[in-house]
Amino acid sequence: MRAPNQCFRHVGTAPGKLHSRRAVAFNAAWLARIEALCRRRPLPVPLLPVSYRVAANQLEFMEMLEADRAPGTAQVSRMLAMVDYALDHVRAPTIGYSWYVLQERDPKDPDLAADHSSTVVARRRRAGRCQYLVQDNTGEYCTRLREGLRERCHYGRVWLWEDELRRTLYSVIYLR
Repeated sequence: MRAPNQCFRHVGTAPGKLHSRRAVAFNAAWLARIEALCRRRPLPVPLLPVSYRVAANQLEFMEMLEADRAPGTAQVSRMLAMVDYALDHVRAPTIGYSWYVLQERDPKDPDLAADHSSTVVARRRRAGRCQYLVQDNTGEYCTRLREGLRERCHYGRVWLWEDELRRTLYSVIYLR
């Protein structure tokens, strides 16, 4: 094996003792093989994050509510429109919301705000209302959820009604 001419960036972050001619040749061959097997093509344009928020975190959101400065209907509608747009364009929007929409707060829990984020993976209409399928990141357990949500949960994915999200939604982000 002969080491090909290679850009230093391919191994630039590797420890110095891994910079032998044999290691560089092996790494170059391995990267070429992976590229060939995976048929990776560069994206035509870079992915850009698109985000909007009415609060930086749940605690700030709760303080807004206590100060009677709740986000307006237009702001919440904008966030839900961004979720809809992302889903329509095969993107995975992530929302910031309160976990206590899904689960009752344990009085012993020191976390008053329950800052939480989840990915919205689908939406549907049921009984003339909109539901969003939220993939929770705490696992596949549905038994901890409060009654009413437990029945809408399957392996950690919960169908939330739009009005449930409207009450606690404070941020959304996706890649465009």
